[in-house]
Amino acid sequence: DQPRSRGLGDVYKRQDGVSVKAEEKPDALLLYYPVLDNSPGAYSNQAFLNNYREISPYHHLSASFPPTLIISGSEDNLAKATMLIDTQQQLEKQGVNCQLEIIPSGVHPLFSYREIPLGKTLETRDRIDQLSRAFVQRLGW
Repeated sequence: DQPRSRGLGDVYKRQDGVSVKAEEKPDALLLYYPVLDNSPGAYSNQAFLNNYREISPYHHLSASFPPTLIISGSEDNLAKATMLIDTQQQLEKQGVNCQLEIIPSGVHPLFSYREIPLGKTLETRDRIDQLSRAFVQRLGW
């Protein structure tokens, strides 16, 4: 049985504004430096202010979430470690297998070829690859 790849939530909003319940959910989530909270005071902008509860994954955490791997950097100013730790704790409280890996000194994005020396970028990419492979192998894939 091959894992499926779909959107993040059970409900999504189409471009015409109609909310639709997804027929399928992903078997697992591998989230790299994810911005999970779009509420005011978190990562937000004018476009999100009126509907952040609908689009912000943090506001849809539930026991129905699939096993989740979150990887981010300790110095990420968009996917802040404190939010990711809270997300992991909330999911685990609901019985969801959630692994969080914070890469020391990692920024947003983790493998930014423009700001990080190439050797460090490759080292980070290889670490993310190792963590991702180990996670999906533990799930039986």
